[in-house]
Amino acid sequence: MRIFSKLSFFTSVTLFYTSSSLYSQIAKPPVAIYDFTYNPELAYKEYLPSIKQFVTSAFQKSKMFTILNRTSQDALLKEKDLTQGPDYFLNKAIKDGKKVGAKYIITGEVDRVDIEKSQSSQGIVSFSAGFSFLLKFIDPETNVLKASEQISV
Repeated sequence: MRIFSKLSFFTSVTLFYTSSSLYSQIAKPPVAIYDFTYNPELAYKEYLPSIKQFVTSAFQKSKMFTILNRTSQDALLKEKDLTQGPDYFLNKAIKDGKKVGAKYIITGEVDRVDIEKSQSSQGIVSFSAGFSFLLKFIDPETNVLKASEQISV
């Protein structure tokens, strides 16, 4: 990904957060970032963990949030058969968010992943990636979607 894309995403997250009512409610709220849902027919599914890492990194760099460690909860969720659908997955994430003390659950829905491979005349292979997702802030206490934003990188 180009540097511009990363800066653009980081700027979007910062503006999205500060312009929403979330900013005025609590300074450095603890958040839990969950796996994103996606259409099973989506190409390049193996790159979805990279999208979550990208989002986590952007939230950490903003220094506006306390990111809760999700390693053990992620392992438990991955053991669960996700064929029950995204609604079940989201409700489970919200219940788990309450358990770990998250003020907000950060999750999303990936709707596009593009990977392009190119080769220079010198034989150097390079890749470029793009993706699009709906980012969601959910209050785990009330199960209310507090804010959302479509992000394309």
